[in-house]
Amino acid sequence: MNIGKTFSMFRNVQTEPRKFNYKPRHYDPKQEALEERKRRIELEVARENGDPTGNYEPGKIQFRNSWKKQNSYRNRAKSANKRLLLILAVLIMFFFMAAKWLEGQDLWFLK
Repeated sequence: MNIGKTFSMFRNVQTEPRKFNYKPRHYDPKQEALEERKRRIELEVARENGDPTGNYEPGKIQFRNSWKKQNSYRNRAKSANKRLLLILAVLIMFFFMAAKWLEGQDLWFLK
């Protein structure tokens, strides 16, 4: 009786890492290159004709939009912080002026 094999079914450890093994069913490198070349030529022709969609490149636009969103978030955070500091400064000034005013008053509850 082989004890090692009996207890191996209770072992939950892989001895080697998993591998990514994807084999496309229908892949033709020549066809892929031809489609890419067609796309580039169509973009170039559209640019020459003055078509505004001729400058369209999906990756660049997405990156630019994400940068703008991130930048606008930072600007909103900065303006919110400035607003908070301004409100705090006004409140501190108000309480300081109120304390000075109360100091000069002859009020019964301050005696």
